[in-house]
Amino acid sequence: MRAGGGKQKGAAFERKICMALSRWVSHGKSDSCFWRSAMSGGRATVRYAAGKGHDGQGGDIAATDPLGHALLSKFVVECKRVADLNLRAAAIKGIGPLREYWDQVSGDAKRVSKEPKPIACQNRFPTLLFLRSSSAQPHFGMVSQFELVRFYRLDGHRVSMFLFEEFLAGLPYDATRFQQVERLRPKR
Repeated sequence: MRAGGGKQKGAAFERKICMALSRWVSHGKSDSCFWRSAMSGGRATVRYAAGKGHDGQGGDIAATDPLGHALLSKFVVECKRVADLNLRAAAIKGIGPLREYWDQVSGDAKRVSKEPKPIACQNRFPTLLFLRSSSAQPHFGMVSQFELVRFYRLDGHRVSMFLFEEFLAGLPYDATRFQQVERLRPKR
């Protein structure tokens, strides 16, 4: 791969995920409800390191339309395009690139009081979505029919893996699952 090719590949992957999530939350009416966040999530990291807080930001994807706000009020979405996630090492020993990626996303999500929602793709594999098993059902409904595997060795949580496109196609988006949480928060 030529120099800088990895960044271009990652940026293209983030744009693809933004458009897919946009079509999902808008029920096919828009492909621009989400877009890549500033510095691909780096702005939140820089602010956190400087002790300036997070302004509710985190992750690689930001909402550009009110339709996207409900999902991002609960989840930090990170996108990763790599040569090999080494799913076997993650499943059996809880190590490898997927574990490192999960730890990074979980840390970012914890800083902004949200749940991690990493979306990853390795070469010659379909795009995968990972969710804590405990947050999958309450926020997305009956997900067990789409669950491919459950990892038991990632940060002490059971982590469910899904085919991204199948998850979106099989589970219609329902913003009310996220807004119920919002209604409980006090008005500022």
